[in-house]
Amino acid sequence: MAGGPMLDEFAGEASEILETWAKELYELDTRRGQDPEPDRLNAVFRAAHSLKGLSAMFGQDRMATLAHHAEDVLDALRLGKVALSDPLLDTLVETLDALQALLAEAVSGSSSGAAAKADVMAQKLERLLKGDTKPPEDPLDAAGIDAKVRAVFTEYEEHRLRENLKRGQGLWKVRAAFSLEDFDTRLAELNGLLKPLGEVISTLPSSQPGDDESIAFDLIFGSSKSMDEIVRAVGTRATVDVLAKRVASS
Repeated sequence: MAGGPMLDEFAGEASEILETWAKELYELDTRRGQDPEPDRLNAVFRAAHSLKGLSAMFGQDRMATLAHHAEDVLDALRLGKVALSDPLLDTLVETLDALQALLAEAVSGSSSGAAAKADVMAQKLERLLKGDTKPPEDPLDAAGIDAKVRAVFTEYEEHRLRENLKRGQGLWKVRAAFSLEDFDTRLAELNGLLKPLGEVISTLPSSQPGDDESIAFDLIFGSSKSMDEIVRAVGTRATVDVLAKRVASS
């Protein structure tokens, strides 16, 4: 890619993406041995996806390829198909370093060996992805969720349901009906009440629709709290029902 305004535009956007990537990856790195926060995994995944697309658009093929490998690994992590082991986390940190070196080369126009390192990191990511397998036990199979209800969840949502069950938490259906005029504000308020108590996994059109002047939602919610505590938190804004029985954590 020639220098000039296009290179400046690419470098500016890529730097912002890598800065976000570095910040979120640092937070994951400081919490080694703990369950990774899904919001942080999603943020790093989005950064890899954005960098892949941006690099391809500006003809930075090696950066696009390495970002693509990282995206595949991060997608597997966020879906629970691989575990965030120390070797994998170390490789993600090294991958970030390699991408930053590739960007520096693109800006300076000089060679520093970043290309060779990037190729090595792409191979390491691929090996780590192939070398890990998803555990055969599926707690959702034992949770008693109706098949028709389970069919509406995305693969990522099913993963979050599993993670809540693995921690011995309950799964709840919180139904609320709102006026069409302000449903977005009131739905956000309900999310804000629930978030300190657990994880809002999915927001779905309710299985019990509202009337002509309202819209109803089912919020699928994972929490260690009791039904009484959740009911007290939402007050008269919503009704709370059990979605799935708790599964003993291993």
